[in-house]
Amino acid sequence: MGAKEDKQALLKERAKQRDKGLQECLLTTQGRIFILDQIVESGVFRTSYDEANPHNSNFNEGSRSRGLKLLRDVQRVSPAGYVQLMKDYGEIFTNERNEQPNPDPDSDSGS
Repeated sequence: MGAKEDKQALLKERAKQRDKGLQECLLTTQGRIFILDQIVESGVFRTSYDEANPHNSNFNEGSRSRGLKLLRDVQRVSPAGYVQLMKDYGEIFTNERNEQPNPDPDSDSGS
């Protein structure tokens, strides 16, 4: 086996190890929280455009791109883990929305 084949075999093994690590993270609540925080903080679920400073849009899009890659990796290595991650996100998002103060107290009055 030559140096090129050795390097390819090493890269392939590292990719397998990364996938296994991601799978293991998805098995625990703490791991899913960490992964979900990375995805949310990268801006996957919001627009990249920054009206106040359009040059920031490029930076935001780069960050979003990394988050999308992580999300694709989650989907690829563990479809069931992806489903659980989205359930977790839904629960967190719903809880955060329910905890937000209502800016218009009359809006719930039905009038």
